[in-house]
Amino acid sequence: MNDQILTSLSIITAFHNKNHSVLETFLPLTEYGIALLCNESDSWHFDIDSLKTKIYNSSGIMINTLTLKSLLKRLKKEKHVELLEQGNYFRVIASLRDEQDTYLQVLADNHRKVHKFVKKYKEHTDDTREENEITIWIYDFICEYRKFIDVSNNEIYTQFECEKYQSLLSFLSYINEYESELTDTFHSIYFGANIYSLINNSQTSIVRKELENLVVYLDSNFVLRLMDLQESAFTTETTELFNTLKENKIKLKIFNETIEEIKNVLNYYLSIYKNNAEQYSTILSSTENINGVLGAYFRRKLSFAQIVKLIDNVEKFIGEQGIVIDYLSRYKIDIQNESINKLYEIKYGVQENDDDSSKYRIKKCEHYIQIIEVIKYLRSRSHQPSSCLGNSKYIFLTCDLKLNKYCYNITPNYKFPCIISQEMLANDLLLFSPTVFNRIAFHLLIALYRTSNYIDVHTLDKLKDTIEEVAKENPTDASFIIEATRNCENYTELNKLLNDDTDDKQQLLSLAEERKAIAKKNDNIIKNQQIRLEESELAVTEASERIKDLENKLKRATEKEQQIMLQQKEKQKNLFAFEMSVYIKKLKCISVCLCSVFALASVITAIVTGLNYWFKLPFKDSWWAYMLAAICITGSLIGAIYNGMDNKWLQHQIYKNEASLSKKYELDQCDIDDIRKKYWKH
Repeated sequence: MNDQILTSLSIITAFHNKNHSVLETFLPLTEYGIALLCNESDSWHFDIDSLKTKIYNSSGIMINTLTLKSLLKRLKKEKHVELLEQGNYFRVIASLRDEQDTYLQVLADNHRKVHKFVKKYKEHTDDTREENEITIWIYDFICEYRKFIDVSNNEIYTQFECEKYQSLLSFLSYINEYESELTDTFHSIYFGANIYSLINNSQTSIVRKELENLVVYLDSNFVLRLMDLQESAFTTETTELFNTLKENKIKLKIFNETIEEIKNVLNYYLSIYKNNAEQYSTILSSTENINGVLGAYFRRKLSFAQIVKLIDNVEKFIGEQGIVIDYLSRYKIDIQNESINKLYEIKYGVQENDDDSSKYRIKKCEHYIQIIEVIKYLRSRSHQPSSCLGNSKYIFLTCDLKLNKYCYNITPNYKFPCIISQEMLANDLLLFSPTVFNRIAFHLLIALYRTSNYIDVHTLDKLKDTIEEVAKENPTDASFIIEATRNCENYTELNKLLNDDTDDKQQLLSLAEERKAIAKKNDNIIKNQQIRLEESELAVTEASERIKDLENKLKRATEKEQQIMLQQKEKQKNLFAFEMSVYIKKLKCISVCLCSVFALASVITAIVTGLNYWFKLPFKDSWWAYMLAAICITGSLIGAIYNGMDNKWLQHQIYKNEASLSKKYELDQCDIDDIRKKYWKH
């Protein structure tokens, strides 16, 4: 045991944030461990086991592998690290120097307080042991008698006798009365120990009686990891979870088809191992680069004979681990192709094909769908609701996250899934992030910690156990109990409530009834508000429809009016064009006539003058005079007509009449231009 354990427990209390989950309390420890690794190495690539060891060596806190993976995922979201190889390795991508400095400051402060606490104990009791030895001894006392120590209202109560720890009990009684600073220090240590117990799977306090009837079926990958026949990093986390399952006295089983699958996988990779040993010889010095079973063969340097022996002794290994073999083939359950295709698409990310690998995958999906249906069938026979881990009765444990995702998506919200991943199961068993309705115990624990720094452990344990008992019978009541306890402002009343002679379950159910009444009242208020809101929305809708109808009518009237105005305007344009056309024609006739008269008069005068001269000629040449006169008259008339069709006087009269008519018909220049383009050009 690390002699810094009391300081570390006090640090856990210091970093605990009542607004966040207990898991985040251990983030500073994780960040500090990563910072230490970076300071000691030029490379910022590390494996999870190195981090786990570094945290333990520096603080005495042992964080299980699966929990540590979850903490690294939190740091990944904050962009401090990048996870590699399914979280077994990580790369630091941002400096954690600020986090390290913060941790060191808290470490120094709490180390001083704990050192003072141990020093005062030695002075008070004349204990001659070394401080490190006393530190570990005090930690053992807290672990052993945690539930018998009452820490509340800034006081310590130890109403029990124990010869081994009598001097410590006497010292705690003394500081409770005379040394408030030392009392606060013990509070911090004790509270940190309670939080640490949530993730410390080495403590027997995690065992729960309701799990004794749980049957867990194991997947092939889980057993292969347990046999150390996959990546070495997986072996540690799987072994930790397996030991936790056995500590909780959970029944472990495996289907005979799963055993056959394990053997087939081992034989398949044995053939590759035999035929391709030379091909892989170049990377044998770094066997971790080879994943899965094949990598384990190389990593462990197994001979062909050893592998064959492993395959032949799979049943023996399973039996030695206390795993019972069950037979899937005795359950006759029809499977629909739709379910198989859906799982196939989720697992492999593609639609099924016709090649051999696709057929093998389809068969594998069919196998898992069969398992899901079998577990549903077994649950239905047990006549128990499956709202949480404790009353699920049967589950299938897998390392396949995609399979877990598929089952979780097809499971109703109020039921516990048939298949869960080892991460989910480990978190449930450690009360660290329980799934579905088994969240009650954990969430209630967090709610209590949020409200008060130090809760009576007796009350906490009784409350958790009672709520889990209620949850099995009626999950709704359990939810209302949680709501009721979360709203308790003074948990002293709750302590009294659970410490009198009245049945705990009935008292909590009465709290649930009160909460139900409040919820019902609130529901009625909300319902009435919704009715009024719906009525208002209906009125608004009707008004909107009326406004819309009026707008449509107005639009139609406007369009009709515009159409009439356009028709009237067009009529005025036509009248204008007609009158102008008649006027222009008359005016041109007058102009032509006048020009012709003037031209004829001039020509006749010229002819008469010329004839006087021509008549004097001999008679035989007089026809030239007549021809010349005819030519002159014709030319004069043509010139008169041409000049009469277009002259300044004519243009002036047209413009004058145009202005007069435009006033008459209320036309503007644009209208006149349109008429000119349409009817005439001049």
